[in-house]
Formats: sequence, C-alpha cells, structure tokens
Amino acid sequence: MKDIKSLPIIIWSMSRWDNSLSSAAYSLAKELSKNNDVYYIDYPFTIKEYLDAKSEDYIVKRKRAILKGEDIYTKVPGLPKRFTAVTPKLLMSVSFLPPGRLYNFLARINMRRFSGVLDKIIKDNKIKDYIFFNSFNPYYGYNVPKRFKPRFYIYQSRDDIRSYGPVAKHGLRGEVKSMEEADVIMATSTNLKRVLEGDTTKSVNLLPNGAEVSLFKTAFYEDLEKPKELQNNTKPVVGYIGHIGLRLDFEILTALIASNPDKLFLFVGPGTYEEFTEVPLKDLDNVLFVGPKPLQELPRYLKYMDCTIIPFLKNAITKSIYPLKLNEQLAAGKGIITTSFSEDLDHFEDVIYRADTAEEFSHQIEKAIAENSPEQMEKRIKHTDGNSWKDRIRLFWEILDAKT
Repeated sequence: MKDIKSLPIIIWSMSRWDNSLSSAAYSLAKELSKNNDVYYIDYPFTIKEYLDAKSEDYIVKRKRAILKGEDIYTKVPGLPKRFTAVTPKLLMSVSFLPPGRLYNFLARINMRRFSGVLDKIIKDNKIKDYIFFNSFNPYYGYNVPKRFKPRFYIYQSRDDIRSYGPVAKHGLRGEVKSMEEADVIMATSTNLKRVLEGDTTKSVNLLPNGAEVSLFKTAFYEDLEKPKELQNNTKPVVGYIGHIGLRLDFEILTALIASNPDKLFLFVGPGTYEEFTEVPLKDLDNVLFVGPKPLQELPRYLKYMDCTIIPFLKNAITKSIYPLKLNEQLAAGKGIITTSFSEDLDHFEDVIYRADTAEEFSHQIEKAIAENSPEQMEKRIKHTDGNSWKDRIRLFWEILDAKT
C-alpha cells in the first residue's frame, strides 16, 4: 500500500483556478502539487451562468468541457506539472429552490453529473488509491466516498455556513452530511472548529489559512514598479485588499474616509458597496477603486500602501474567519489596522493595530504610518514565519498521519 504522502489528491472547492480573487483552496492545491498529483476540480458552471456569460473568455475556453465533457484537463502555466485543473460539465441551477422533494430530486441529478467527472479522472489517469479533499463545497460530493472509496475523505470548512442565510438553506445540510461521511474534518479558525464540533461527534482539526509569504515579501525587499493608478498620487495610501461586500463595516468605513481627506483610500478587489451605503464612495476625491488584481500583482500595490485596514463587522460570519490577507500583508511589512472580529487575531497582537470606531481607526492609522521603520516592518515580516502554505501542508500531513 502506498504511503499517504505519495497519493494523488482530488480537490473539490467552491472556487475556480482562474477566479479574480485569490482562493485558499487553490493556494493549498498549488502547494500540494509540488509533491503530489493534484486534480483541482473547478466549481461547476450552471446552465444559467453559461447562458449569461457564454461569450466571455473564461466560458469560451471551457466550452467543450462544460457542454460535452471533452478536453476537461488544463495545465496552468507557471504551476507545477503535477497540478491539473479539471472542468466538469454544466449543472442545473437549483439553489433558489426551497428544501423539499423537487430540490432533492434535481440535486441528485447534479450529483450524478458531478460523479461523472470523478469517474473520468480516475479512469483516465488509472488511479487506484487517492485522497478526496472537499475544501468547503457542501453542495456536491458529500456522498461520493461510498462509491469511489478514497483512502481518506477530507471535509474542510472555511466559513460558518450557518450565518449565511441563502447559503445555509441547503449548504448546512450538505455540510453536516459531508462531516458524517468524512474520515477527517478540518476547520480554518478556532471559532469555526468550535461551531463544527457542535454538529458532529467526530474530532475537528484546526488547519488555518496560510499565505504565499515569499511572494508578498517582495513588496518589502524588491524594487517593484508603482501601479499606473498611483502614478500621480501624492497622499499617504491606506489600502484595503479583498472582497468589497457584506463583511465590511461601511458605517466605520464611510466615517473614516470622510474624516481623513488628506489620505487616499485604495480598494483592490471585486464586489460592490452600493447596497451597503448611500455614500457615493467612487465619487470621493480620496477614494480609488482599482478592481480585482491577480495574486502575483498584489505586492506591487502593497508596496505603495502606507498601511492597510481590515474594517470587518463583528458578527457571527466574521467571528469564524481566519483571513488570508493578514499574513499576506504582514509578509509585505505593512501595519494592519483591524477590528477585533476574531479571536485568532490574538496571535498577531504584537504586530497589528486594533480599532473598533472610525476615530480609533484614524488614530491607529497615524500610529501605524509613524512606526513604518525598517526595524518595525522586519518585525511584522518575521511574524509570518510558520504561516506559509508550505507550513500548512506540513500540518495537513501531520493531521492525516495521526489518522493512520
């Protein structure tokens, strides 16, 4: 029997390899593929998604795969040769349906279609023994192990699904079923581990998100070109990187921007703010939205930020978050001002700044910028030791070793 560390790994998540926002599951898959054959299955497109965006490049290049189940494998430039992206066929849109017989019937059809891509991966690549890693996709895959018999079925949760109304409608049931079937359960934050343990009698292992530390260190150690959007800026830059949406405290954010006209607030990431505030942020002189950027480009933006902010709401959703951006931005040497949304922030107490009002944010921004000495920035970078994706893979195998 093969050693577990040499087995192929089939990874299934809620993100695609070419998403505009960096994904923890994708980062974990890339690191695993340095030593293992990894088959990273894209989150499936639904019929509605296909019809709405069928002329977009990301659909066109997958057309044969999503319509005919042909040419499903993609080798991604720049990634290890052992990494293979896999595109499944179209699935039906069923999430809008209420729980009940119709949803269950259509979900079973989707499950059979999803199982088809697993069949093809296993047969095409003559896989006899493998690890199936469901990295937070509770909609499909929870009954796959009964049929395909992997050496390990791992279920990993990344967010408290119970706190997302639309997602919890069907996702919570799928998550509980996934944990019932799983040989190993993992959670990315301390509170999420606690939450999951309330829904299962099995042990839940902590596997926090990591960061591509070496990439983000380039923002401090290398002479990176200034982004074109900042070429004419003369103000100190306060940056936010991530999704612009329901996790943000827009009351704090709008007050903070209004009280600091001498600073430029730079937002890098997808999403929209309009449904959360009536303030037309894009029209303000000291606000700049540049949209989502590929992971490889983020250090260029970080280099020219004087500090960064994580103005998250403090609620059931954010309580279970271990944010990727924390280690990324510390690796760049940046002072981070954040609300106290998660107990996992306590591990970073010596290198972050806490604030829970707009006034406190303003004060801490000034302090963080004043403390941007090379020594202090090196201290922030040093704090990311042990928090790279390589370190997380080491912990991943330790967890599995304990189950053998």
